[in-house]
Amino acid sequence: MHLPTIVYLVHGMGCGSKDGSAPPPGQDWTASAISTFEFLCTTFGLPKPSVVRPDDLQPPPNSADPNAIWLAPLSYYPVFDEFRSSSADRAKLAKGVSTALSDADITRLTKTDFAWTNCLDVLLWWADDIQTQNRVTATLGKGLTAINQLAATMPGATTRRIIVSHSLGTAATTATLRHLSTNQVWKNSTGFEAWFTLANVAPFLMEQDDVYDLSLLPDGEGSLIQPHMYNGRNECDPIPWLLPFRAFSPKRAGVNAQAWKDAESGGFYEVVETLDVAALLGETPTISGVHGYMNYMLSPDIALRLATHVRGSGFALAELAAINYTKTWNALPHLSCKNDKGAFKALRKEVANFKSGGPITVGGDPKVDWIRRLLDGTELLLSFEARC
Repeated sequence: MHLPTIVYLVHGMGCGSKDGSAPPPGQDWTASAISTFEFLCTTFGLPKPSVVRPDDLQPPPNSADPNAIWLAPLSYYPVFDEFRSSSADRAKLAKGVSTALSDADITRLTKTDFAWTNCLDVLLWWADDIQTQNRVTATLGKGLTAINQLAATMPGATTRRIIVSHSLGTAATTATLRHLSTNQVWKNSTGFEAWFTLANVAPFLMEQDDVYDLSLLPDGEGSLIQPHMYNGRNECDPIPWLLPFRAFSPKRAGVNAQAWKDAESGGFYEVVETLDVAALLGETPTISGVHGYMNYMLSPDIALRLATHVRGSGFALAELAAINYTKTWNALPHLSCKNDKGAFKALRKEVANFKSGGPITVGGDPKVDWIRRLLDGTELLLSFEARC
C-alpha cells in the first residue's frame, strides 16, 4: 500500500491580475483546478482528494487512509504580479523588460488585459533569469519539498508523486526539477511516477541541454521521472508551436536524442493530442480554452491517464465501460460559437498554418522571433474569441 499519493499542480501563464492585485478569496486559479481534479476523482471512482498547500502545512484529516490523495496546487504568479503592481504605466514597465521590444511590440503587449497578464509572465521569465527564474524555481522547489517532507512524516509512508504542469509552468517545473535532481535527498527518492506537461513551452524558454537533461529522461537511470512523461497538445492551441523548429520532441534532444527516442519507443514518453474545448457544468467554455489548463485536464485521453496514475493501477475494460468517461465529457458544456458557427473550424485551419508558417530556424534576432510569435499566437486566439 502507498501512503499518500501526492498530485502537484503547477499553473501556466496568466494566473495573476492585470494590475498585480491579489485575487479575491476563492477566485484564484486553484479554485477551478481543485474543482476539476475533484470532478475527475468522482467520475473515475477515486477517493476525494485533500488539498495541501505549502503555506499551510497540516496533515489532512484522512492521512491514515492508505488510499489518501493529496492535491497540492503550487503558485508562483505573485512573482509576476509584484512586477505589474510596481507601476500603472504598462509601456514603461514593458520597456524595462527587454531591449528587443520595439514600440510596436510594446503596443501589442499592453493594449489588452489578456496579453498583459499572459504574455508578460512568459516575457519576464525568459528575459530575466536572476530576478524571475530564480525566484520562481525557488518558490516551486520549496513547495514541492515541503509537501514531500510532510508526507514522509506519515507512519509507514511510501509516497507516490505525480506532477501536472501547464504552459509556462512546465518551463518552471523543468528548471525546478533540474535543480532538485542535484540534491541527494531527491536523488535517493523514487521521483515522480508521472509528469504531465500540457502545452509544453520549455524548449522556447530554456537551453536544449536543460530541457532534455538525463535527470528528466522518463525511466532513465538516475532520473526523477520514473517512469512516465506525457506531452499534451490541443489541436487548436498555437502556443506549443511558437518556434516549430524547437517544439518539444525527442528528436530535438541534442546529444541525448537517442535516449529520448528510446524512451518514446518504449512507451515511457508519449505525445497526447487533445481535441475540442469543454468546461465543468455551470461554466462557459471560450475559444481561448484551447490553451486552458482545465480543458487539458478534462480531455478524455489526459483524464484517463491521470486517473490511472492517481489510482496506481489500470482500469479493466468493464470498469471503463461502466465509467464511460467519454459520455460524461460529451455531457459537459462544450464550445459553441453562436455568432460565427464556422469560427472553431477556421481556427483549426489557422493554427495548422501557424504551425507550418513559423520560422524554420532562428532568424537574425531570435529574441524578436520569440516575442512576436508569442504575441501572434495570443492575438490569434483573441481574434477568434471575438468572432465566436
